Parts: sequence; C-alpha cells; structure tokens
Amino acid sequence: MGVVQDHSTEIDGVPYTCTTFTATEGLEILPRLINLFGERVIQLTMMSGPEKIGGLMGNSEVLAAIIAVASRSGADAEGGWTVLKDLLIKTRSTAVRIGENEVEGSVHQHFDSHFSGRLMHLVQVAVWVATKSF
Repeated sequence: MGVVQDHSTEIDGVPYTCTTFTATEGLEILPRLINLFGERVIQLTMMSGPEKIGGLMGNSEVLAAIIAVASRSGADAEGGWTVLKDLLIKTRSTAVRIGENEVEGSVHQHFDSHFSGRLMHLVQVAVWVATKSF
C-alpha cells in the first residue's frame, strides 16, 4: 500500500489495467466522485475491498441503485458523469474498442468508442478503478 502500482482485472471478458493515482491526483478527483455518487456509495465501494467489489458490481440491484443515486446528482454536479472519463485517465486495455476493431491502448483516449452502447460496463469499470486507484 501507499505505492503507485499497476492493477489488472477482467470485466465482462475485457482485460483492464489501471495505475494507482498519486496523492495529488486522488485529491483532485475524489471530491467530484463523491459529488456524483454520494458519500454512502463511495463508502460502500471503498470499504468493500477488491474481493467483494466484483460481487457487488455483478449484482444488478446494487448497480441499479448506484446509477440511480448518481443520476439524481449527476445533473447538478460540476461536470456530472464526465468525472468517470477523468477517473479512467490511467486505465488501459488490450481490447479497447474502436469501431469494429479491438486494439491495445488508453481507455481514456478512446472513451467514446470503447464505451458506446456499454454504459453499465463503464460503471463497472469505473467502480473497479476507483477501488484500486485511491
């Protein structure tokens, strides 16, 4: 702990690697995430730990509740849902979707093409990155 390092997982068959945020980067993005998702959702995801987060994100009721909370506050929050794109600044995949192709690259750089039509997948990836990046 306390060291900037890489973390890897697979979500819906797509491999992801993210790098821990530096302290300054974390301090810049965390308030925006709390604004969007609310304090209780952030506590739930951060306190669940990596061994439980996969089960939580696989539960459609939990995922729907997280999205409902964020939808209510997202319209009013500065930047709203775009904080998820910023959260993925240090996230990569060997299967970034660009049109019909999958290539190795930055999820942040190819955000729109990679997550187009896969917003629930985006939320799952963002929650995983949040648990690993702070």
